[in-house]
Amino acid sequence: MDRAIALPAASLIVFTAASGAGFGLLGLLGVLAVADALPMASGFVPAAVLAGLGLVGGALAAARCHLGRPARMLLAFTQWRTSWLSREGVAIAASLVAALGFASACAWPQGESLRIAAGATMAALATASVACTAMIYASLRPIPQWRTWLVPAVFLLLAGMTGALVLVLLEHCFGEVRSGINGLPVTAILAAWAAKCAYWRHLDAIPAPVCTPVAAGLNRIGRVRLLDRPLAAGDRALAEIGGGLAWAQARTLRRVAGALLFALPLVLTVPQPMLGRTGATLAAAAAVLAAGAGVLLERWLFFAEARHVSRGWYGAGDNAGARRLLPPAKTGR
Repeated sequence: MDRAIALPAASLIVFTAASGAGFGLLGLLGVLAVADALPMASGFVPAAVLAGLGLVGGALAAARCHLGRPARMLLAFTQWRTSWLSREGVAIAASLVAALGFASACAWPQGESLRIAAGATMAALATASVACTAMIYASLRPIPQWRTWLVPAVFLLLAGMTGALVLVLLEHCFGEVRSGINGLPVTAILAAWAAKCAYWRHLDAIPAPVCTPVAAGLNRIGRVRLLDRPLAAGDRALAEIGGGLAWAQARTLRRVAGALLFALPLVLTVPQPMLGRTGATLAAAAAVLAAGAGVLLERWLFFAEARHVSRGWYGAGDNAGARRLLPPAKTGR
């Protein structure tokens, strides 16, 4: 069991959760526009776009707190050919412009073709923004917990799920009651739940990293103790993703996250068509709140369960697992 667990940065947790919900909502609005299935209630589209932009704006404000030198933020846009972080910035900026264009197109009654084109563009850019955010983590080779296609799959499905829950809440608030109104969030919840369970199974199958004395073969001479830290100064990688939850702790927190993020919203969403407007609105609001708390815990676990390979330099690896790779220590002459 690890004695020290690196606390994930709250700004990254809020950014990934809020931006996913915001872009999920904007992407679904674009898809509905292409399918000519946008709610007809007056003021719905501007309110929904404003809600999506508000979530993304709050996420960007939280992300700014994580930057060491915010004044250099614009320099990141110049590295879009090689950096997923730069691509994320470009995609987010383009998505915000597309969202404003979509809102303007919806305000023009005769612009049906323009509305469809603007919706398709907004949906594509919103999806690209979430995908770029996920690839920032999935492209990091030193963190085996993130080096999997399941990371972008989970990010995209959770963005669609949280966006769908917010969309249904807005529809109830505007009195837009349609047949099958809860079909989209229910399907999104089940898909995201399955992907997240697959990701957790992937984590459990990853072997623990090997610590430096064992990797160097020093275990042949007996028990080895690390005398000094490899670095005199602090290590940013270890400060953010150097720890790791014990398996029992992670299993308990996963159950709590699954209940808040998937089970409770599903229970609150399924019976909404059978409730009145007030009851359905309250149930939808409770589902959004539960999913919001759940996705924050899920993102906390996403960072807390990650283990950077540099932990091995500090003797924090797994000695038992390495015995399968190295010859046993010799005793005597």
